[in-house]
Amino acid sequence: MNKKQQRAQFAQKRNALLEEERQVFSEQICEQLKQLFSEYEADAFLAFYPLGSEASLVSFMEEVLLKGDELALPKVEGEEIVFYKISSFSQLEEGCFHVMEPKEGCEPFAFEQKKVAVLTPGLVFDADGYRMGYGKGYYDRFFAAHPDVLKVGVAFDVQMALSVVHEEYDVPLDVVVTPGGRKKKANRQD
Repeated sequence: MNKKQQRAQFAQKRNALLEEERQVFSEQICEQLKQLFSEYEADAFLAFYPLGSEASLVSFMEEVLLKGDELALPKVEGEEIVFYKISSFSQLEEGCFHVMEPKEGCEPFAFEQKKVAVLTPGLVFDADGYRMGYGKGYYDRFFAAHPDVLKVGVAFDVQMALSVVHEEYDVPLDVVVTPGGRKKKANRQD
């Protein structure tokens, strides 16, 4: 199976979930994230606003904001994603590919001396930490430029494959969080 076929197969699986199932599974993922971050301390969270049938992390992000932790969401700028801090969802607007992005005027996220967790979307994931997104390579380039962040995949159980077709430039995640638990990469020390 090639990337295009695997991407299509798992997009179909995710899209086949009923809206009610996605809501329940999304809340279970948010609970798993809370448990993960009770064990792994992070100073800041780089997340994403759900598009289409993606898992919704809105309740987790709301809690991050209520606790006063830093939250930043991505904005497509050319061939890169750049994260901007938000303090409210009212600071978002529809942007590139119909994704909700931070509005003009939001402050760019600064990485200095922070333990950063990046909550990462995708179409298909495996237990080795490989993921396949929509094919633009934004997150792989971001992770290559920021290797010290904790890379956390977020997926419904139907998005887990035995193996993801990947290339040498694909950067594996440290952990994948699903409604059913966590799949931690074997060589991650913390």
